Amino acid sequence: EEMLEPHRRPKIIDYGNMVLVVAITVEVGADRPAFGETQFLIGKGFLMTVRRGATASHTELRTRLEGSPELLKRGSDYIASELLDLLVDRYVAAASRLEQVVEGAEQKLLIRGAKDADIRKLYRQRRDLLRIHTVVAPLAEICRRLSRVEMSQVDVHARPYFGEVADRVLRVDELMNALREALAFAFEASLMIGQSQQNDTTRKLAAWAAILAVPTAIAGIYGMNFE
Repeated sequence: EEMLEPHRRPKIIDYGNMVLVVAITVEVGADRPAFGETQFLIGKGFLMTVRRGATASHTELRTRLEGSPELLKRGSDYIASELLDLLVDRYVAAASRLEQVVEGAEQKLLIRGAKDADIRKLYRQRRDLLRIHTVVAPLAEICRRLSRVEMSQVDVHARPYFGEVADRVLRVDELMNALREALAFAFEASLMIGQSQQNDTTRKLAAWAAILAVPTAIAGIYGMNFE
């Protein structure tokens, strides 16, 4: 029942004879992130995965592992750590793509200022980055738990691998938070630039008003209908 139900956030359940790990996948297409789900059921001598919405394949990793019997001998818990590390690789690829998107948005905001369409797009980008944070950050705690807590189907020799994955997840999450901050700073800078331009325009108008005040006053006096 747990595996049939779709999930929106990572989770881990220890059933005693099996351990279920749910991870959320992130793939970027057309400058927008697409979210999927990959479940790992870790048991003695087997590992089953269930994928929903994830388009990238595990074929390359499977081929590499099948070509290295010494790695397969380490057990299904080690294979699960390799699969989680593969998901983190895709997190890194998504972060690199989004970093390019954020840099493009920064240049537009700083060069031409914040227009209505740019503000709406900026809001969507920050919301996407926040959603990525909500699905990536819990996976680090799950991997920490796999690396420290005695799980029924996780051998003590496999725990360090999960610790390495947790460190990588934290670095990706920090990068996502940095991108959100960069968008916020770019928006604030564009507002300051716009305010500076408005102040310059106001000063110019005030200066011209002062210049035209004298001839306007003279024309008003001599234009009156009396001697």
